[in-house]
Amino acid sequence: MENLNGLDTIEVLQDHGAVAVVQRRAIDKQLVEAVGRYAKPENTVIVLPNELIPRQSEAFRKIEQSIRTITATNANAIIFGECGTGKEQIAEQIYRHSSRAQKP
Repeated sequence: MENLNGLDTIEVLQDHGAVAVVQRRAIDKQLVEAVGRYAKPENTVIVLPNELIPRQSEAFRKIEQSIRTITATNANAIIFGECGTGKEQIAEQIYRHSSRAQKP
């Protein structure tokens, strides 16, 4: 490994947590190469269904029970939660299992 103070090396601790160090004066070429090694091809598209992923936890069982309770009524529901916790998927499940499923 060469001197890091002068940033004479492009790769530091490859495969040990760090990905790459790119020299400022060669950023155009080295950055494109470094990103090209780790980026997915442009035509790769990952499509996930807008459904709940089944879980075995007690908390998930309570959520499923709440969904069944709500869908048996004609009530409106507000779903609260942190970003990325599946609120949209829960709303979709409520809609699919409700009497409103065929309506907008």
